[in-house]
Amino acid sequence: MLLLADTVNIYSLKGELIIRWRRASRRGEWLTDPKHLPDSYKQMSEWNATHFTKKAMTVGPNTTKVIEHILKSREHEVQTYRLCLGVLNFTKKYSKLALEDCSKMAIETNHISYTFIKNSIATVAEEIGSAGFNT
Repeated sequence: MLLLADTVNIYSLKGELIIRWRRASRRGEWLTDPKHLPDSYKQMSEWNATHFTKKAMTVGPNTTKVIEHILKSREHEVQTYRLCLGVLNFTKKYSKLALEDCSKMAIETNHISYTFIKNSIATVAEEIGSAGFNT
């Protein structure tokens, strides 16, 4: 027998009710109260469109366009922050030049997404040569 509940209850080890809130009814629905997130999520409170756009501007105009597009790609902006972080974190392994060229290619082919960048940046970096990598 399958029981479906419209609420989520969290109990302490002693069996005391800690919190109750409405269960998400559709995939991707965001109902978490930010006050209930763990301390490791504190850094995320600084994340917003301005934060990611400023970081992208240090790479170049094409990367900025990609980040702006990703920020608008979901109903709730907060759902895009990890995608933006993923794109910008490619500069840890690859050069800013490689990310900027890859972003330009994404725009030109109208495949503006984290997945496109992830799947093509290694090839772009190889084509550039040693300047495509951060060593």
